[in-house]
Amino acid sequence: MLVGYFKVKVDRGCGLPEVLGGRIETTEDIGESIMDDDWLMVEPFVPTNPRIDITPEELLRRYAAGERDFERVKIYSPIGGRVTNPLVNANLSGVNLRFAKFSDPYMMGCNLSRADLTGAKLSACLEGANLSYSNLTGADLYRTILHDADLSYANLTGAEMYNDLRKTNLTGAILRNTNLEEVLFQYTNLTGADLTGAIFGNGTLLHTNLTDAITEGVDWSGVRFDHTLMPDGSIRIQ
Repeated sequence: MLVGYFKVKVDRGCGLPEVLGGRIETTEDIGESIMDDDWLMVEPFVPTNPRIDITPEELLRRYAAGERDFERVKIYSPIGGRVTNPLVNANLSGVNLRFAKFSDPYMMGCNLSRADLTGAKLSACLEGANLSYSNLTGADLYRTILHDADLSYANLTGAEMYNDLRKTNLTGAILRNTNLEEVLFQYTNLTGADLTGAIFGNGTLLHTNLTDAITEGVDWSGVRFDHTLMPDGSIRIQ
């Protein structure tokens, strides 16, 4: 199933592909005009409108005034730095930051619950942050620190991850077909998470809770286990 913002190229063999955009849940949502013999390609939809630079202070000021739509902004710190970090423990619950780029590294304890971070690039420290129920479909989390973060029921489908997820809460999170080969799970809670088709490769799961996790299609053959609670209730030592 495809969930999120996508662009769809439909090639009917008569010139340039037709490009459609929008939110789709399945290929049926693209439109009845697509025939069975049409060539179809689906990939993340990235807006082409110019990126807008704003400071963390401006973001918080506009959010406090009731604004919630900050799609495609670049959040940066002015040259020279600052003494305080305004995004630490800040409240941005429910904000729209689709395809945003974060260049401010300090967001510890920030409340981003139910935020839309589709396609966002989060080069930031989100240690202890609240990202529960957030949409991180296709997000770039390659340089994101997520120790002790709450990602319960977050959608991480297709997210790019290279993380140390120590003590991270991923209860009920969606990680379908996500590449987790470079992720360290240590004291991580994956209770009820959807790991269908997830790729663990030679990954490491230390003292990780997989109770009731959906693991259809997962290959555990190269994974290192250490006191990991498996979906069937057994404990894998190695």
